[in-house]
Parts: sequence; structure tokens; C-alpha cells
Amino acid sequence: MRPDEATRSSPLHLEAPVHGTVISIEAQVGQRMRAGDVTVLIESMKMEVPVEAPIAARVLSLAVAVGDVVEAGTSLLVLEPVAAGVREVQRVGREE
Repeated sequence: MRPDEATRSSPLHLEAPVHGTVISIEAQVGQRMRAGDVTVLIESMKMEVPVEAPIAARVLSLAVAVGDVVEAGTSLLVLEPVAAGVREVQRVGREE
């Protein structure tokens, strides 16, 4: 599914853009990602290829681990889109 086809209720499967080795996983299950955040780094032909979240989303599951060799098109992780402009606000207590 392309990012522009994603809706709030449809999961988005992020796939490896190239054949290579997973060298870093920057996302964790449950983590909220912003569009453009790096989720996974793949090494291919001595180059690091970042796989970015195409939309604001929450990570539902990871399908790979560091050291895995992946083919182009291999599912890396599943994202759940979140509404654009929605962000979590942390309230900080004030001393009186």
C-alpha cells in the first residue's frame, strides 16, 4: 500500500527498498514516528540506506532484526497511521 492510500484504520507495511543487511533498527513497537523519521538502516553495497516513515504513524510490529539479510520488497515493519497534526502532549506540574 502506498502512503497516500493509507487511512487511519489501515496498517502500512514498510518494505526494504534494496537488497542488503539490516544494521540498525531505530523504531520500537508502540513508538510514534513522524513522517521522515528513520525506522531502519540497511547496508547495501557499502552504503547505508535509511528507511523513513512516510507518514505520521505508530509502530505496530517489527518483522526484522539487526543482522538480517533482506531482499528488496521484504516487509520490515508495520505502521498504524495517526491523524495528521495529532501529537501527544505531556503535562508538567507547576510548583506553586
